[in-house]
This record gives sequence, structure tokens and C-alpha cells, in this order.
Amino acid sequence: QRRVHGGSEALLQIAADVEGHPDNVAPAMYGGIQVGIHDGKRWTTERVPTPPGLQCLIFVPDFPLETTKSRGLVPQTISQKDAVHNIARVAMMVTCLASGNLKQLRDTMDDRLHQPYRATVIPHLNAVIEAGLAAGAYGVCLSGAGPSVLALTSGAKGDVFVQHQKERNDLEIANSMLTAALASGVKGRIFVTHPAERGAQILSGDPSFSCGSVVHYGGGTWKEL
Repeated sequence: QRRVHGGSEALLQIAADVEGHPDNVAPAMYGGIQVGIHDGKRWTTERVPTPPGLQCLIFVPDFPLETTKSRGLVPQTISQKDAVHNIARVAMMVTCLASGNLKQLRDTMDDRLHQPYRATVIPHLNAVIEAGLAAGAYGVCLSGAGPSVLALTSGAKGDVFVQHQKERNDLEIANSMLTAALASGVKGRIFVTHPAERGAQILSGDPSFSCGSVVHYGGGTWKEL
């Protein structure tokens, strides 16, 4: 059993050690878009600015895929050419997100290190990616190890509930992705969402975090912690 000490991002260290990377636990804990590395001693993550209005369309097929099986498809060695291809696109992707230049995301999500290999067990992958791009998505890629597929887009206001339909193209992209998946023999659903700016939250504390005239706020509505 490991004791959690404050000030060293101890929870991140424990969770990332268990999973082997911070890709999921860092956004879940801190919110937003996160990038992370291991320096040989500890995990470190940084938030990448989320462009205003960024929307995420996630095609979730009606069949599961074991992560261990998907990981096993990725080769242990890669060519220098493919490594350079992906490294350059990662740098460009972070720059596009930080600057809000979403129209350049299309090429940054062109992967050579895992998607071609995982596509062998994800029959809808290539067709759904092509359909999403053709319908106007900024970029489309496999979500993690799959089998879900992620498409990025945006609207004039960013929130689907305050925009007129002509100001956004999420429905057109979603229908195109669903149609392509069905043509590949795969049924599923599209979820339209956006990156959460806040991660895990403490809703209550016992003993209280507040002390005298210093009151800690927590949750989506006013509540003293």
C-alpha cells in the first residue's frame, strides 16, 4: 500500500503507474487536454489549451475490443520514416490546439504507428475516418486503442444547445460516419460532447476544508467544503 503525500502529484503517479501511461488519468484528474511523459523517475503532465467551441463526435460501435488485444497488434519496432512522420504531427497538433487553428488538424491526425495495424480488427475504421473528413470534420482518428472513432469539429458558439443548425455541422458529420460504419457491417451510436475543463472534484469533506473566514467552494453549485 502506498501512502499519498501532497505536493508531488502523488495520485497521478499512482494511477499512471497502474495503467502504464497518463493519457486517461491526467485528463480525468485535471480536466482539459493533457500531454504527459515519464522522465525515468516520475510522471509529468501539462495542459494544452482547449480551442473555443471545440466539439467531439465519438462513434461507439456495438462491439467491444479488449485493450490488451489491440495493444498486441502494434509492432515493437518502427521505421525512422514513420517515427518522424508521427513526431512532426504531434508537434503540429499541439501548436494547432494552442493557437486555435483547427483547420490544420486534418493532417496532424494522420497516423502511421498504430491505426494501420489496429484497422485489421476494426473493420469500420478507415471508412468512418474518410466519411467524417469528407463531411467537414477538422480531423478524425481512432480513439485510443479503439474501437471507437473520434472526430473533431466546432460551431459558431461551441455549444450545440445555443446554435442554429446552419451554424454547425455535427449532425452531417455524425450521419456520414454512421452511414459509413453501416456500410462496413458495423452498427453503433454517435455521442456529441466536448472536452471537460474540470477534472475530478471533491464534493464534500469531513473534516471540512474550510476554516473560519476561509471558505472553499466545490461542485457545480455553491457548496462549502
